[in-house]
Amino acid sequence: MGGFLSALPLPAMLIASGALGLLLGREWHRCSRLRGDREAQALAWSNADELAQLKDEFFSSMTHELRTPLTSIRSFAEILHSAPPEEEEVRQEFLEIIHDEAERMSRLVNELLDISKIEAGCMAYELGLVDLTEQGRLVTRLFRPVLQEKRISMELDLPEGLPPVHADHDRVHQILTNLVGNAARFSPEGGRIRLSARSRGEEIEFQVEDQGRGVPSEDRETVFDAYRQVKVVGGVKEGTGLGLPISRLLVENMGGTIHCDASKDLGGASFVFRLPIARPISSTASSSQEPGDSLESREPAPRHPDLR
Repeated sequence: MGGFLSALPLPAMLIASGALGLLLGREWHRCSRLRGDREAQALAWSNADELAQLKDEFFSSMTHELRTPLTSIRSFAEILHSAPPEEEEVRQEFLEIIHDEAERMSRLVNELLDISKIEAGCMAYELGLVDLTEQGRLVTRLFRPVLQEKRISMELDLPEGLPPVHADHDRVHQILTNLVGNAARFSPEGGRIRLSARSRGEEIEFQVEDQGRGVPSEDRETVFDAYRQVKVVGGVKEGTGLGLPISRLLVENMGGTIHCDASKDLGGASFVFRLPIARPISSTASSSQEPGDSLESREPAPRHPDLR
């Protein structure tokens, strides 16, 4: 294990060693609470072996994922430095490749850092009022070039007037970006994606559906497990595979739920998450609020104790 970690790029090496120690420590304490010391030790080591193997496989894959854009960046940068093409169009093409690969590498590292921070309970949440329908429309605009390239139509069922949820604006944006990005990635050319939102009791439910191959029933929980890679049928795996695990942890840490199912209308995957509606201010508390405030602030949701 030590030799493998030393072969990783520095950011991944630090995350791998730290996250693995944290995960194994949690496993030991969890088992210690459930059984006597001797039984707990045997159970913890058994689970630790499985976790270590999963980590090995995961970070082996991440080594490739990180080296691929780094190799492209280095290669095209060397060409521009030592033998720059005479044509301006070619130079611009090389610069665009360098930029795109740098962005890709940045996303990979950010996801690794995010899962590490969430596991350690260090992710900061700035809870406030968030309009899910507005966020859904914003994310749709961000993905417009990708959707146009694949001729994917986006259907929006985002009614006006839904009450805001009590959540972190940036984390909600991250969740929606992960879900819509997955839908765009796995949808066929000329397919459809649907975003919808509705009120469900004291929560707002947001659904993302696509016309891709969907997720087999036996994998609908596994897709949310960090470090467990679900085989993509008929498609090419790219990225860390941490988008959905991160999304689940973010949703749960803000007091919500998320699950995967099959889309009844479009036939592909359906991801549904719910977040609590911000409560109206009580009449006794209204006198102490600023005139513009209309909803009650809540304590931050407790951080997720264990990686699912």
